[in-house]
Amino acid sequence: MDILKRFRSLLPSRWSRLKAAHLRLGQKGEDIAAESLQERGMELLCRNFRSHHGELDLVLRDGCELVIAEVKTRRRMRHGTPADAVDSAKRRMVIKTAAAYTRTLGFPRLKRRYDIVEVVFDGARLASVTHWPNAFRE
Repeated sequence: MDILKRFRSLLPSRWSRLKAAHLRLGQKGEDIAAESLQERGMELLCRNFRSHHGELDLVLRDGCELVIAEVKTRRRMRHGTPADAVDSAKRRMVIKTAAAYTRTLGFPRLKRRYDIVEVVFDGARLASVTHWPNAFRE
């Protein structure tokens, strides 16, 4: 009986499969956003930088500016635009994490810019990619 319970606990649950699909969608959105921003002439420096404050999706260089891009990916826009999900708490977390990132670089004299990239899918088809430069400030 104990072996059967242990075996069932090792099987992926319905929740973990849903979470994995959500993470895969987010990763796909980040890939598309990174490619889109690079096509606009930005240099990708880092992806998924983590600190104790949180995570930065994309860090890029655009001329003399350090661009911190928050990527929001959705299948539909039922509950507003993806950028609406970047509320004041999320913005504070991104700003604190960006400060931690610049500390790791030794505080370079680069102006930081905070962008949002919305990636929207219609089913499996890419519907739109919208870039909001200077979406918020420190």
